[in-house]
Amino acid sequence: MSRVIRLTVGIIRQSVPHKISPFSPPICAPAIASKTNKESDFKIADILKEILQKYSSNEKGRTQRMAAFKKAQQGKAKEQQAAQAAARAAQLAEHTLNELDFRMIGPKIIGPKCSIVCACVSAWGIIMFLLLGAFFHVESPALREDISPKDDSREAVSEAYANTAINCYITGAIYAGTLVFAGWQVAVNNSRTYQMA
Repeated sequence: MSRVIRLTVGIIRQSVPHKISPFSPPICAPAIASKTNKESDFKIADILKEILQKYSSNEKGRTQRMAAFKKAQQGKAKEQQAAQAAARAAQLAEHTLNELDFRMIGPKIIGPKCSIVCACVSAWGIIMFLLLGAFFHVESPALREDISPKDDSREAVSEAYANTAINCYITGAIYAGTLVFAGWQVAVNNSRTYQMA
């Protein structure tokens, strides 16, 4: 408000002459004096209204700009907080996942190449010994030389075929266990924990 008052006083000083010139119209002419006074009062009132309107509009604009700026800053702060919370959640999830990977997968015992070779050999062993056990079970004549019966009787030969078939099935089961172990080690070697290390 002090600015408005200073502006008003400055305008009034500019509009009122400091010295009366010798050629000015006579002051005693009441009609001319009242007319000029009314016009100058009217001009001063208009100027003051314009200044007040301009000042008030500037204040309103400044208030609106400040409110918009504050709102934008609050929105940015909320976005930053949300981004930080998302980053923290992602880090926590990754840390938890790494811990779960280690717990579920377990320690590294053999290397990546060895585990792949063991898995391939175990798969081939399962297929081969299951087929071999099936052929011994049906008493294939091609495998007669691979059995050792107690004597040449029919019962002894059938018993030798059955025992050899059971041994092949047991060997296939052992290979299945080896395949599970090798597959587990392949998963351990491919896990992110060991790749990062």
